[in-house]
Amino acid sequence: MFSSIEELMRFIKDEKVEIINLKVADLVGRWRNVSLPASHFSENVISHGIGTDGSSYIGFKGVHEGDMRIVPDYTACFLDPFTELKTLNVICDIANADGSPYHRCPRTLAKRTMDLINQRFPKCKALFGMEIECYIFDELKYATELDQSFYFIESAEAFWSSDRNSPPGYTFPRMQAYHAVTPGDRTHDMRSEMVKLIEEAGIPVQYHHHETGSPCQVEITIRHNDLIRSADSQLIVKYIVKNVCARHNKIATYMPKPVYDEGGNAGHVHQSIVDENGISLLYDPDASYYSLSKLAYYYIGGLLTHARALCAFTNPATNSYKRLVPGYEAPTNLCFSASNRTAGVRIPGWEITPQGSRVEYRPPDHTCNQYLSLSAQMMAVLDGIQRKIDATEHGFGPFDLDITKLPDEERAKIGSLPDSLKGALEALKDDHDFLLKGEIFSEDLINFWIKYKLENDVMPLQRRPHPYEFTLYTDA
Repeated sequence: MFSSIEELMRFIKDEKVEIINLKVADLVGRWRNVSLPASHFSENVISHGIGTDGSSYIGFKGVHEGDMRIVPDYTACFLDPFTELKTLNVICDIANADGSPYHRCPRTLAKRTMDLINQRFPKCKALFGMEIECYIFDELKYATELDQSFYFIESAEAFWSSDRNSPPGYTFPRMQAYHAVTPGDRTHDMRSEMVKLIEEAGIPVQYHHHETGSPCQVEITIRHNDLIRSADSQLIVKYIVKNVCARHNKIATYMPKPVYDEGGNAGHVHQSIVDENGISLLYDPDASYYSLSKLAYYYIGGLLTHARALCAFTNPATNSYKRLVPGYEAPTNLCFSASNRTAGVRIPGWEITPQGSRVEYRPPDHTCNQYLSLSAQMMAVLDGIQRKIDATEHGFGPFDLDITKLPDEERAKIGSLPDSLKGALEALKDDHDFLLKGEIFSEDLINFWIKYKLENDVMPLQRRPHPYEFTLYTDA
């Protein structure tokens, strides 16, 4: 938003900003916030940051070494449309107490990734565009106690609500709400409100629409940007969507599979590397298959070779693997295709142009820390390019067919993603050397991630009875 500290300080004064919100992402990708009176926000604060207790942030330091700094990025700011007093949000990094970069800071790690890309491809830029899907519920209740465990969802659009809607209205059959129109689509104007605020925050939006899921599943797709800005944008979009929903007494969730037997919330990432003239390095007009260059085959080969390990960062929730199951257009297959939406990598066939040629990596969802997710994807890509892992020569396709109808022996040759978070973490444990190159990720971060996810996500769920188990086993 600003090109210099002076420009930022002048804006705060001219626009009569009263509060500065400093926002920093913890390791799992959730924003934390501290607010300052604008009168106390100075060039010294911007340059040196403010003190914080890093031990209270997930994934950072222990209580015996918790002193850290929140350091504002003056180029990453947006006015908050939800506060009563005029408030400027400033996205920040977290640093050690002496001001040196902290190796587990996700945003700092993403900056190191960008630097490595620039070293490998001078005067080029890696670009990312994201599809951001969520459900918007009228009501959501849940509890997990010793004496009860349940969730309750209410959605006026859902097929199960036709007998109790107030006010009355249309409902959608299961899995048949894709590109629905009003009046059945009850959130069109609310999404338009979201898009207006997202664009005012400096994020260009490609489109928004109703998604497949009948209980009000929606999508907002944002245009491409570099790694840092794209990861920042994901957090800004989620922040705006959740707050607009709160204004309308609704609740948004990015859980990958909040409703059984309905569409899952994906986080498909469209990506490419472009030169200084904006021409995609993945494009070759003389190539036979969708004008994919040789570099594109290495790009895809890197992603698919490491896709199982990538899942630990791109799909880091136990709920992620309730989406990644056959059916529902879930990208479970380790292959690429120009049309098959069950493939891990898809080539968008409607934009095979010098500027638009790209790949779509389909497994991710938005429970991820996008700084880590995009960085891990690019490390897989750079490994594929460095080692010349040709996607076709390694058996990844293309497969422009219904894979489920292949003979069993042919189907068995196509790999698949993990079917659980535990499986993804095991894959990361076995395959992470590519992440360590260039000192982007560290053994320390990877080991912490595996341990934290096992102890805080996997094991607690394994130990708890599931309501459906009472259906299966009460009378056993």
